[in-house]
Amino acid sequence: MKSIVNYKKNTDPIPIYIIEEHHEAFVVWNKAISEKIIPAQNNILFHFDEHTDLGVPSFNRSIQGLSNNFNSIVNFTFKEMGIASFIVPSIYLGIINQYYWFKYDNENTSNKRSICYVISYNNDGLKLISGKVSDLPKKVEFKNMRIFKRFDNSIYSIPANKRVLLDIDLDFFSCTGFPRLLNEFQIEITKREYECFKKNRYHPIYYSGVSNTFAIKKNGKYYYLINYYRYTYPMYQKKSLDQISERIKVFGQQLKIKNVHPAVITICRSRHSGYTPEDQWMEIEKLLLTELSVVYNVKVENLYGGHSTS
Repeated sequence: MKSIVNYKKNTDPIPIYIIEEHHEAFVVWNKAISEKIIPAQNNILFHFDEHTDLGVPSFNRSIQGLSNNFNSIVNFTFKEMGIASFIVPSIYLGIINQYYWFKYDNENTSNKRSICYVISYNNDGLKLISGKVSDLPKKVEFKNMRIFKRFDNSIYSIPANKRVLLDIDLDFFSCTGFPRLLNEFQIEITKREYECFKKNRYHPIYYSGVSNTFAIKKNGKYYYLINYYRYTYPMYQKKSLDQISERIKVFGQQLKIKNVHPAVITICRSRHSGYTPEDQWMEIEKLLLTELSVVYNVKVENLYGGHSTS
């Protein structure tokens, strides 16, 4: 006989977790499972974001052996996941089986549907592989393959009457576009490494995916100068506060009209990564929380305990 799990009543306040970067949503979902706010399997994800965040990671430690201990999950998330590669692992573990991506400017997109898969190379939970089921080799069987439905939607094509994980990135309302063009930083290196870089036009760092790196000497010390660009350009995806306010109002209206039922809400600031404009994230967050409190009975929770993340 199957055991009965009593999930929280619909009359309880919906928990909102404000996170700094998006991979922390993985921590929230696991916490919600442990507290019986959501089931451990087959949840629907509504992902409101300028980006899909469907990066496919490789791990140094198998996700199959991940403990349900909170600190262990936090440690795995920060050491093994990137800010755009937390959804595919959640699908691999079975937490999510339907993924809806909403991008504000996708006005002409309505229920573009794909049947996709996630598997693990050698079934070891280290290197994940994902794609469309239609692209899989014929007559080849894969162990422990997860099938999920992907939908690309506009803000005006939200499915009605769904109980979901409601996941919102502030850059959904205003985005810098390419924050790597803004985040210049230095890393101190040895004199030997400095000289090696200067002499070797095929240095491995050129092929590491790090953008515009230079080696410099300053005050007798040596540094890599990373993400250095002489010029900056307008943020074409950045919106005015009036536009942001209107977008948030439409967002709230659509959630209400479509009778969306969030089991848990995550709000990602994306301020450290730079995807949400530095001068706007606080105002966007404030307006969004106000709108959500109008639509739902909500309560802001602290994910890590102690001090808030602000």
